[in-house]
Amino acid sequence: MSFFYIDFSSLPIIKIKLEGKITCEKMDEFLNKWLEIYELDRRHTLIFDMTKTHSPTIKSAVKLAKFIKKVKMEKPQLLDRSIIIINENTLLRYLFKVIFTITKPIAPVFFYWKKSSETNVNVDTILNIFHKNIMSFQFIRP
Repeated sequence: MSFFYIDFSSLPIIKIKLEGKITCEKMDEFLNKWLEIYELDRRHTLIFDMTKTHSPTIKSAVKLAKFIKKVKMEKPQLLDRSIIIINENTLLRYLFKVIFTITKPIAPVFFYWKKSSETNVNVDTILNIFHKNIMSFQFIRP
């Protein structure tokens, strides 16, 4: 598997799985592919599973923040919301705080901070959790 996998089979829900070490090169490749989503020219929700990534850096966080600023200029804005599944981790919380301090999100972002004991939380089950217990998500407003 490459660093990322994007599943368009459930449009308008787009499922994105990230896995492995986050390097600048891999991040660039991923962000270029993310831009292609806008070529679909339709409203969508992004669900990210970042539970198998490791070694994020401040540099990759800043790169993501700059990318978000760029995508926010897309008109019309087609992203309805993002749901991010991520392992409970202080460093990751800090990095996302940095990202959303640099720039506000494009659309509402819902973080699900997955505990190590939760083996059944993934891109295929997260919407059920979201609809049943939205209070278990951290919300970042645009």
